[in-house]
Amino acid sequence: QSKRQFLYQLQHQGDTHEVHFSGYLQALANMDNPSIWLTRIVMRSPGPDLSLYGVTDKPKAIPEYVADLKQESNFQGFGFKVFNLERMEKNDRFLTFSVSTQHDEQPAN
Repeated sequence: QSKRQFLYQLQHQGDTHEVHFSGYLQALANMDNPSIWLTRIVMRSPGPDLSLYGVTDKPKAIPEYVADLKQESNFQGFGFKVFNLERMEKNDRFLTFSVSTQHDEQPAN
């Protein structure tokens, strides 16, 4: 009986999360840069904070990728706070990179 009541409450509570990660994942899926391969995506709430890790064979593609990210409506208001770029040890043709963002709260008007 208690389990049924608990399930009923959950079903009727609805989605009360303020952060919907599916929009961010869809925006990342829309990105089209053949020189960028994401290897890890980390999202944290509250914030939300987003960290992207990847590999590229063209270092100049990374600033273009970041600029394209800023154009996505789901990432408006995000500021980049960390950026790392290192040559891979096993294959020096490729570079690993990480980009982290921090959501900047918009002042209420």
